[in-house]
Amino acid sequence: MKKAICTLIASLIFTLATCSTASAVTWKLYISKYGICRVTAYSGNNGSTYGASGNILIPNKSCAASRDIPLGTELYIKDFGIVTVEDRMAEWYEEEYDDMVIDLYLESYSDACDWGMQEITVYIINDKEIIE
Repeated sequence: MKKAICTLIASLIFTLATCSTASAVTWKLYISKYGICRVTAYSGNNGSTYGASGNILIPNKSCAASRDIPLGTELYIKDFGIVTVEDRMAEWYEEEYDDMVIDLYLESYSDACDWGMQEITVYIINDKEIIE
């Protein structure tokens, strides 16, 4: 039931947000709420880890998500930033948490351990534009 409600909510654009990157570019994000997710983290092999998308995973920019979010989808994770779905979760893990789980790809095992597990609101980015 929870997944169905979140899928319905995700189909409606409900707000605008702004997000600044390290390069001082400010984005206007057109987002829709996906839901409150269990957000965990993992790490790989020093820049040579490939995701289910076939792309090399980028620390702090790539994530794994359940199969109901298409590969290549950009997500805004509150208090973390923008990440792209490039990998998949294990099916048993998705089922355990009703598909409401995101796994961030971080720089190191230590960073992943420090992140731990957090319950965070996650948004799907429908569109974005640079604010001049």
